[in-house]
Amino acid sequence: MSAESNKELVSRFWRDMRSIDDLDLMDELYDPKVKYHGAGGEELQGAEELRDYVSGYFGAFPDLVVDAKTVFAEGDWVASRWEATGTHRGELQGIPATNKKVVISAATIQRFENGKVVEEWEYPDLMSVMAQLGVMEA
Repeated sequence: MSAESNKELVSRFWRDMRSIDDLDLMDELYDPKVKYHGAGGEELQGAEELRDYVSGYFGAFPDLVVDAKTVFAEGDWVASRWEATGTHRGELQGIPATNKKVVISAATIQRFENGKVVEEWEYPDLMSVMAQLGVMEA
């Protein structure tokens, strides 16, 4: 697939992923053997592990809305800068619900093969999220 096709797939994913009910969209984007590299050295192997991870965020922020600010592509690579807003209504990595509204800023870099993401690097500003939740100082 072309860089433009990959970019459109990612843009559509960010636009349409609105709730835990939309997790099937991940099947369109991710290869079943995708390798995910997250903040703090976290590594996930496979679409199921990644799906569980994303599901945890929708459980913690059921009203989560993602807004892709920038998406660009070159060759087999797509990079996105995005923000998500949501209200912390469920447990997040051991942090009980605070009912605080947060903004999560992040960048994601994805490598495609045959029209699917096979590797992803995600760089969220987790320090800002923890400060907004009141569990650490900014």
